[in-house]
Amino acid sequence: MEINRIWEMEWDNEYFWNYPCFAMDENRISKRGVVYAWKARTTHNNHRGVEGDMHRGLKIVSSFLFAFVLLAQSAAMASVVYNFDDFYTGTPPGGTTPWLTATFQDQPLGKVLLTLSTANLVGHEFVTEWAFNFNTAKNASKLHFSKLSGDAFSDVDVYANHTHAGDIHTFDFDIKYPSASNKRFGPNEIATILISSNVALAASDFDFATLSNGEQYYAAAHIQGITLSRNCDEGSAWVGTVGDPPVHTPEPGTMVLMSIGVLGAAFLRKRGNKAAL
Repeated sequence: MEINRIWEMEWDNEYFWNYPCFAMDENRISKRGVVYAWKARTTHNNHRGVEGDMHRGLKIVSSFLFAFVLLAQSAAMASVVYNFDDFYTGTPPGGTTPWLTATFQDQPLGKVLLTLSTANLVGHEFVTEWAFNFNTAKNASKLHFSKLSGDAFSDVDVYANHTHAGDIHTFDFDIKYPSASNKRFGPNEIATILISSNVALAASDFDFATLSNGEQYYAAAHIQGITLSRNCDEGSAWVGTVGDPPVHTPEPGTMVLMSIGVLGAAFLRKRGNKAAL
Protein backbone atom coordinates (compact mmCIF):
# COMPACT_ATOMS: atom_id res chain seq x y z
CA MET A 1 0.00 0.00 0.00
CA GLU A 2 2.79 2.41 0.92
CA ILE A 3 4.69 1.72 -2.30
CA ASN A 4 1.61 2.16 -4.47
CA ARG A 5 0.66 5.40 -2.71
CA ILE A 6 4.14 6.80 -3.06
CA TRP A 7 4.28 5.75 -6.68
CA GLU A 8 0.98 7.56 -7.39
CA MET A 9 2.23 10.69 -5.68
CA GLU A 10 5.63 10.64 -7.35
CA TRP A 11 4.80 9.32 -10.81
CA ASP A 12 4.58 12.79 -12.40
CA ASN A 13 6.96 14.41 -9.96
CA GLU A 14 10.09 16.05 -11.36
CA TYR A 15 12.22 14.23 -8.78
CA PHE A 16 11.33 10.83 -10.24
CA TRP A 17 12.54 11.81 -13.69
CA ASN A 18 15.69 13.41 -12.32
CA TYR A 19 16.83 10.22 -10.60
CA PRO A 20 16.44 7.29 -13.04
CA CYS A 21 19.25 5.33 -11.34
CA PHE A 22 16.77 3.89 -8.83
CA ALA A 23 14.83 0.77 -9.66
CA MET A 24 11.33 2.19 -10.15
CA ASP A 25 8.50 0.80 -12.23
CA GLU A 26 4.73 0.63 -11.95
CA ASN A 27 4.81 -2.32 -9.55
CA ARG A 28 8.04 -1.94 -7.57
CA ILE A 29 10.10 0.74 -5.87
CA SER A 30 13.35 -0.07 -4.12
CA LYS A 31 13.64 0.80 -0.47
CA ARG A 32 16.30 3.36 -1.23
CA GLY A 33 14.05 4.82 -3.91
CA VAL A 34 11.17 5.05 -1.47
CA VAL A 35 13.28 6.88 1.06
CA TYR A 36 14.69 9.20 -1.56
CA ALA A 37 11.26 9.85 -3.04
CA TRP A 38 10.00 10.86 0.39
CA LYS A 39 13.04 13.08 0.89
CA ALA A 40 12.54 14.72 -2.47
CA ARG A 41 8.89 15.41 -1.78
CA THR A 42 9.58 16.63 1.75
CA THR A 43 12.26 19.01 0.52
CA HIS A 44 9.94 20.29 -2.17
CA ASN A 45 7.13 20.87 0.35
CA ASN A 46 9.45 22.57 2.81
CA HIS A 47 10.55 24.92 0.05
CA ARG A 48 6.93 25.72 -0.72
CA GLY A 49 6.25 26.17 3.02
CA VAL A 50 8.97 28.80 3.32
CA GLU A 51 7.57 30.63 0.30
CA GLY A 52 4.09 30.45 1.82
CA ASP A 53 5.27 31.86 5.16
CA MET A 54 7.03 34.72 3.37
CA HIS A 55 3.89 35.41 1.34
CA ARG A 56 1.70 35.43 4.44
CA GLY A 57 4.16 37.70 6.22
CA LEU A 58 4.14 40.15 3.32
CA LYS A 59 0.34 40.16 3.29
CA ILE A 60 0.22 40.94 7.02
CA VAL A 61 2.76 43.76 6.63
CA SER A 62 0.79 45.10 3.68
CA SER A 63 -2.40 45.02 5.74
CA PHE A 64 -0.76 47.02 8.52
CA LEU A 65 0.60 49.53 6.00
CA PHE A 66 -2.86 49.87 4.44
CA ALA A 67 -4.41 50.49 7.87
CA PHE A 68 -1.74 53.08 8.65
CA VAL A 69 -2.39 54.93 5.38
CA LEU A 70 -6.14 54.76 6.01
CA LEU A 71 -5.74 56.28 9.47
CA ALA A 72 -3.37 58.95 8.17
CA GLN A 73 -5.80 59.91 5.42
CA SER A 74 -8.69 59.96 7.87
CA ALA A 75 -6.76 62.18 10.25
CA ALA A 76 -5.73 64.45 7.38
CA MET A 77 -9.36 64.80 6.27
CA ALA A 78 -10.87 65.37 9.71
CA SER A 79 -13.88 67.69 9.68
CA VAL A 80 -16.13 69.71 11.97
CA VAL A 81 -19.81 69.84 10.97
CA TYR A 82 -22.30 72.44 12.20
CA ASN A 83 -26.03 71.80 11.90
CA PHE A 84 -28.01 75.03 12.11
CA ASP A 85 -31.11 73.68 13.82
CA ASP A 86 -31.62 76.16 16.69
CA PHE A 87 -33.84 79.20 16.19
CA TYR A 88 -33.23 82.07 18.58
CA THR A 89 -34.73 85.28 17.19
CA GLY A 90 -37.10 86.53 14.46
CA THR A 91 -39.46 84.29 12.45
CA PRO A 92 -38.78 80.54 12.22
CA PRO A 93 -37.83 79.37 8.70
CA GLY A 94 -40.35 77.25 6.83
CA GLY A 95 -38.23 74.18 6.06
CA THR A 96 -37.13 71.25 8.19
CA THR A 97 -34.08 71.31 10.43
CA PRO A 98 -31.23 71.62 10.04
CA TRP A 99 -31.98 74.58 7.80
CA LEU A 100 -28.29 75.01 7.02
CA THR A 101 -25.04 73.12 7.45
CA ALA A 102 -21.42 74.25 7.53
CA THR A 103 -18.47 71.87 7.30
CA PHE A 104 -14.85 72.75 8.05
CA GLN A 105 -12.50 70.14 6.58
CA ASP A 106 -8.73 69.76 6.80
CA GLN A 107 -6.80 70.33 3.59
CA PRO A 108 -3.13 69.96 2.61
CA LEU A 109 -0.61 72.67 3.47
CA GLY A 110 -2.42 73.69 6.65
CA LYS A 111 -5.53 75.03 4.96
CA VAL A 112 -9.21 74.41 5.69
CA LEU A 113 -12.11 73.96 3.28
CA LEU A 114 -15.42 75.48 4.37
CA THR A 115 -18.56 74.10 2.70
CA LEU A 116 -21.81 76.00 3.23
CA SER A 117 -25.11 74.34 2.35
CA THR A 118 -28.70 75.62 2.28
CA ALA A 119 -30.30 72.24 1.53
CA ASN A 120 -33.39 72.78 3.71
CA LEU A 121 -34.30 76.35 2.89
CA VAL A 122 -37.63 76.72 1.09
CA GLY A 123 -39.49 79.24 -1.03
CA HIS A 124 -37.70 82.57 -1.32
CA GLU A 125 -35.51 82.10 1.74
CA PHE A 126 -31.84 83.03 1.47
CA VAL A 127 -28.82 83.52 3.74
CA THR A 128 -26.97 86.79 4.14
CA GLU A 129 -24.60 86.03 7.03
CA TRP A 130 -22.68 83.07 8.48
CA ALA A 131 -20.91 83.73 11.80
CA PHE A 132 -18.31 81.47 13.44
CA ASN A 133 -15.69 81.39 16.18
CA PHE A 134 -11.96 80.73 15.91
CA ASN A 135 -9.16 79.30 18.01
CA THR A 136 -8.37 81.88 20.69
CA ALA A 137 -4.69 80.89 20.60
CA LYS A 138 -4.42 82.05 16.97
CA ASN A 139 -4.97 85.43 15.33
CA ALA A 140 -8.33 85.64 13.54
CA SER A 141 -7.28 88.81 11.74
CA LYS A 142 -4.75 86.75 9.74
CA LEU A 143 -7.42 84.54 8.19
CA HIS A 144 -7.73 84.71 4.41
CA PHE A 145 -10.87 83.60 2.54
CA SER A 146 -10.92 82.51 -1.12
CA LYS A 147 -14.08 81.49 -3.00
CA LEU A 148 -13.78 78.13 -4.76
CA SER A 149 -17.32 77.46 -5.98
CA GLY A 150 -20.93 78.56 -5.61
CA ASP A 151 -22.19 82.02 -4.80
CA ALA A 152 -19.58 84.66 -4.13
CA PHE A 153 -19.54 86.22 -0.66
CA SER A 154 -19.57 90.02 -0.58
CA ASP A 155 -17.38 90.53 2.49
CA VAL A 156 -15.92 88.93 5.60
CA ASP A 157 -15.94 90.84 8.87
CA VAL A 158 -13.23 89.64 11.24
CA TYR A 159 -13.45 91.11 14.72
CA ALA A 160 -12.38 88.60 17.34
CA ASN A 161 -15.07 88.25 19.99
CA HIS A 162 -16.97 91.30 18.71
CA THR A 163 -18.78 90.24 15.53
CA HIS A 164 -22.52 90.93 15.53
CA ALA A 165 -24.98 88.08 14.82
CA GLY A 166 -28.46 89.14 15.84
CA ASP A 167 -28.55 89.54 19.59
CA ILE A 168 -25.18 87.81 19.90
CA HIS A 169 -22.17 90.06 19.60
CA THR A 170 -19.22 87.82 20.37
CA PHE A 171 -18.43 85.77 17.23
CA ASP A 172 -14.98 86.03 15.67
CA PHE A 173 -15.83 86.39 11.97
CA ASP A 174 -18.91 86.84 9.78
CA ILE A 175 -19.10 85.78 6.11
CA LYS A 176 -21.60 88.01 4.29
CA TYR A 177 -23.61 87.33 1.14
CA PRO A 178 -25.53 89.87 -0.97
CA SER A 179 -29.31 90.34 -0.69
CA ALA A 180 -29.84 91.37 -4.33
CA SER A 181 -32.35 89.03 -5.95
CA ASN A 182 -29.95 87.88 -8.67
CA LYS A 183 -27.08 87.16 -6.26
CA ARG A 184 -28.80 85.54 -3.31
CA PHE A 185 -27.56 82.44 -1.55
CA GLY A 186 -30.90 80.64 -1.83
CA PRO A 187 -32.36 77.15 -1.27
CA ASN A 188 -30.46 73.99 -2.26
CA GLU A 189 -27.18 75.74 -2.98
CA ILE A 190 -23.62 74.98 -1.96
CA ALA A 191 -20.66 77.31 -1.69
CA THR A 192 -17.06 76.35 -0.90
CA ILE A 193 -14.42 78.64 0.56
CA LEU A 194 -10.73 77.92 1.16
CA ILE A 195 -9.43 79.39 4.41
CA SER A 196 -5.72 79.99 5.02
CA SER A 197 -3.56 81.95 7.43
CA ASN A 198 0.02 82.81 8.29
CA VAL A 199 0.08 79.64 10.42
CA ALA A 200 -1.16 76.11 9.76
CA LEU A 201 -4.90 75.67 10.27
CA ALA A 202 -7.04 72.67 11.16
CA ALA A 203 -10.79 72.09 11.16
CA SER A 204 -10.66 71.91 14.95
CA ASP A 205 -9.57 75.58 15.03
CA PHE A 206 -13.18 76.45 14.23
CA ASP A 207 -14.70 74.40 17.04
CA PHE A 208 -15.08 77.14 19.63
CA ALA A 209 -18.11 78.57 21.38
CA THR A 210 -19.03 82.02 22.56
CA LEU A 211 -20.98 82.44 25.79
CA SER A 212 -24.00 84.73 25.66
CA ASN A 213 -27.12 84.88 27.81
CA GLY A 214 -25.98 81.75 29.62
CA GLU A 215 -25.79 79.71 26.38
CA GLN A 216 -22.89 78.48 24.28
CA TYR A 217 -23.15 79.64 20.66
CA TYR A 218 -20.92 77.80 18.20
CA ALA A 219 -22.24 79.27 14.95
CA ALA A 220 -25.04 81.52 13.69
CA ALA A 221 -26.64 82.48 10.38
CA HIS A 222 -29.11 85.11 9.20
CA ILE A 223 -31.94 83.76 7.02
CA GLN A 224 -34.13 86.22 5.14
CA GLY A 225 -37.06 85.94 2.75
CA ILE A 226 -39.14 83.84 5.16
CA THR A 227 -42.78 83.87 4.04
CA LEU A 228 -45.25 85.29 6.56
CA SER A 229 -48.91 84.33 6.71
CA ARG A 230 -50.12 87.91 6.51
CA ASN A 231 -49.98 90.36 3.62
CA CYS A 232 -47.34 88.29 1.76
CA ASP A 233 -44.65 89.97 3.82
CA GLU A 234 -41.25 88.38 4.39
CA GLY A 235 -39.55 87.87 7.71
CA SER A 236 -36.07 86.91 8.83
CA ALA A 237 -34.47 84.76 11.51
CA TRP A 238 -31.22 84.15 13.29
CA VAL A 239 -30.50 80.44 13.60
CA GLY A 240 -27.45 78.55 14.75
CA THR A 241 -25.82 75.80 16.72
CA VAL A 242 -26.56 76.47 20.38
CA GLY A 243 -25.56 74.33 23.34
CA ASP A 244 -24.59 71.17 21.49
CA PRO A 245 -21.02 71.06 20.11
CA PRO A 246 -20.45 70.31 16.42
CA VAL A 247 -20.04 66.81 14.97
CA HIS A 248 -16.46 65.63 14.39
CA THR A 249 -15.81 63.13 11.58
CA PRO A 250 -14.20 60.70 11.47
CA GLU A 251 -13.88 59.77 15.14
CA PRO A 252 -10.21 58.73 15.63
CA GLY A 253 -10.99 56.10 18.29
CA THR A 254 -13.56 54.42 16.06
CA MET A 255 -11.16 54.32 13.11
CA VAL A 256 -8.44 52.72 15.24
CA LEU A 257 -10.78 50.06 16.64
CA MET A 258 -12.15 49.23 13.19
CA SER A 259 -8.65 48.84 11.75
CA ILE A 260 -7.52 46.62 14.63
CA GLY A 261 -10.63 44.50 14.23
CA VAL A 262 -10.06 44.01 10.51
CA LEU A 263 -6.42 43.05 11.00
CA GLY A 264 -7.29 40.74 13.89
CA ALA A 265 -9.93 38.94 11.84
CA ALA A 266 -7.49 38.51 8.96
CA PHE A 267 -4.82 37.14 11.28
CA LEU A 268 -7.19 34.63 12.91
CA ARG A 269 -8.38 33.45 9.52
CA LYS A 270 -4.78 32.86 8.45
CA ARG A 271 -4.09 30.94 11.65
CA GLY A 272 -7.21 28.86 11.08
CA ASN A 273 -6.25 28.02 7.49
CA LYS A 274 -2.74 27.06 8.56
CA ALA A 275 -4.05 24.81 11.34
CA ALA A 276 -6.42 23.10 8.90
CA LEU A 277 -3.46 22.20 6.68
